[in-house]
Amino acid sequence: MVDGIDGLAVGLTLVIVGSLIFQTLGKAPDNETTLLAFLCTSILTFMVFNLTLRSKIKVFIGDAGSAFLGCAIAIAIIYFSQIGRNIINLATALWLVAIPMMDIVSTMLRRMGKGKSHYWADRTHLHHMLMRVGLSQRQTVLCMLLMALGCALVGMFMDRI
Repeated sequence: MVDGIDGLAVGLTLVIVGSLIFQTLGKAPDNETTLLAFLCTSILTFMVFNLTLRSKIKVFIGDAGSAFLGCAIAIAIIYFSQIGRNIINLATALWLVAIPMMDIVSTMLRRMGKGKSHYWADRTHLHHMLMRVGLSQRQTVLCMLLMALGCALVGMFMDRI
């Protein structure tokens, strides 16, 4: 549900997967951390063409792409937080996905409060609100990525102490 503007879904995925890589270094087998790094590399490559940073070619992630990214994040978090493995604390995992989760929950509650289906499309996501305040599309993405990075750092710091 956070794929409403270019770079947002992939940027949030980069923050989350990058944080997972940091958390798994030295704790998980190298091949598992490498798999996360491959995911990051492919996302970075996509992001170059999504934000048209190096060429005029523009690609979109679409619903299937954003669903794949969400599924990949969920699988990784579940896998690394299982009791037998306990590589990442479940509370830390919640900090990593705090911004997308808060956006999804608040948007669904607003929709249901209006008597609409929680799948009903509207412009009440956090990124829409930031753009209404006057931020450009890129500023909005940067702002949300910084918020997500801040939440991830808080979670990882709390995990260390």
